[in-house]
Amino acid sequence: MEVRCYSGQDTDEIIRIWNAQMPLNQITKDMFIKSILLDLNFDPQGFLVACEGEEILGFVYAVKRKIPVDVGGSMDLDKGWICAIGIKSDIFRIGRILIEKAEEYLNRDGKRAVYACSYTPNYFYQGINIKYGDYLQLFEQMGYEVSETSVSMKINLKEYKSPEGIAELYKKLTGEGILFQDLSIEHIPSWLTFQKPSWTHRFRRLLNEKGCFEHVNIAVYNGEVIGCNIFGDPYSTEERFGPFGVRDDFQGRRIGTILLDQCLIKMKKKGLTYAWMQWATAAEYVVNMYLKFGFEIMDTYKTFVKM
Repeated sequence: MEVRCYSGQDTDEIIRIWNAQMPLNQITKDMFIKSILLDLNFDPQGFLVACEGEEILGFVYAVKRKIPVDVGGSMDLDKGWICAIGIKSDIFRIGRILIEKAEEYLNRDGKRAVYACSYTPNYFYQGINIKYGDYLQLFEQMGYEVSETSVSMKINLKEYKSPEGIAELYKKLTGEGILFQDLSIEHIPSWLTFQKPSWTHRFRRLLNEKGCFEHVNIAVYNGEVIGCNIFGDPYSTEERFGPFGVRDDFQGRRIGTILLDQCLIKMKKKGLTYAWMQWATAAEYVVNMYLKFGFEIMDTYKTFVKM
């Protein structure tokens, strides 16, 4: 068996292996091109392929930053990421070799903490799905420790109704000077700076590729954006929503309740049958908020780190 760098001719077989090994996290060729090959941090030296003759046995995709995630973001020079892995058979033997090679690549210019799989912005899944037991065990055997547990969630929009009391809450908040509206040109500067760089990258991408201001609903106070929710990801599906959040100093006032309700109503009116979000911390208070809206947990993930 040999381990070599990715070649464009490998693409179809890699996608086939990926989708067979990660059936709950499948990708398309379009997603592969946009989120891997056109990622500004992509380096073929970090995409490693295990082969025996002409047969591809498996792959691992590792990334280290060449540019920050967005303006004001960190270069994360002390971090590297294993973003994806797929192995046809003999997972533990071939997986160990691939991960060791990926770690060598990530640590070539200095010791890094290696994470699986929390790279932003172009991630496919935020960790290892707990239903993929062999891959969980593989990373544990390689000395990785769980750093975070998170969930993905979905909701049936055909059955969605606004929570009880939403009209009264809306009246209360607008009476306090908090306005809820679609994104407008005048609020773009504030919108881009109210949250962290990994979010603003997604914001820019949505407007650059789709130009859909109506896909972004914001909360505004004294002319500044203090909360936001978006839907429609040009790199995956229109049913995906998020990032979604409220500025720290306005937390606890249920502003997010209005933003989420408005987003789901907008998606429903657009004719979408469901909405899903990829990444939410598994903290009880976060999950409970979504459950109250009628969301269901789709999958649970473990993010690993090796220091």
